[in-house]
Amino acid sequence: MAGFKRVVAAVDLSMVSKVVIDAAKACAKRFGCELTVIHVMEEYGEEDERLLLPVLRGWVDEARRETREAFDELLAKSFASDERYVEKLLEGSASEHVLAELNASLNALLIMGAPHPDRSLAATLGKILRGATSPVVIARNSPAKSYERVVLAVDLAHIERAAVAPVKALSSPGASITLVNVIPTGPFKNKHEEVQAVVGLRQKMLERWAEKEGFLSAEPVVVAGDPREALVNEAKRVGADLLALGMRSGGRLRHLLLGSAAKEAAHKAPCDVLLSPPRRLAKER
Repeated sequence: MAGFKRVVAAVDLSMVSKVVIDAAKACAKRFGCELTVIHVMEEYGEEDERLLLPVLRGWVDEARRETREAFDELLAKSFASDERYVEKLLEGSASEHVLAELNASLNALLIMGAPHPDRSLAATLGKILRGATSPVVIARNSPAKSYERVVLAVDLAHIERAAVAPVKALSSPGASITLVNVIPTGPFKNKHEEVQAVVGLRQKMLERWAEKEGFLSAEPVVVAGDPREALVNEAKRVGADLLALGMRSGGRLRHLLLGSAAKEAAHKAPCDVLLSPPRRLAKER
């Protein structure tokens, strides 16, 4: 089975950080791979510090100490004394450091916390998703082991870009998988007969795709409507613990995707979200 050789857990020291680490630990244990826990604190440059008054420099030092203590406390609560992992407490741009850590090796997986459901997608998360060359899991209610109920979004216009390998790697052997293809109806939503004709054609295409990719027991579902709402609704309908989407290549298309379906999934999915860039996991050599 294809898997991951490295798992990176990016934490922000909020309440969801424990969920992120637990999910990362489960993945690292399953694949027998290295686990890195990274936190990036606000940057305090040396040149700027020389311009600060002594009292302000003291505040900066205190902020660093408090961050170090909070990070150590989180790690102590999350790991037993005999569990092995790499910890990295860095300073600077969170998105740049996390991307550098993730993209430094092949077959890596990044796990990070879900944004607050009532707020816009965090700028850091958006930058990471646009720059990631490996799959990213946005953790919300991660299972103890592997995923049992998975919804995989399949874009039949970009079949090679579906998140097939990461989904198979993260799902349990007997997982219930729902394959969802969404037909954006837009101004044609009231033309019921025409839309249903397209749904029928897509259903056959999706069934053939499922057979080709080895999803023999998966449920193929074609939905007409807004992709941003349809995918989240399907995840709710089947009680999914993972919603998986494939991201298109860079540039404006990928930016638009992150601004719509992926953003909606990151916000409103009732489960973890897997976002995979175009390239598949590298094959074992």
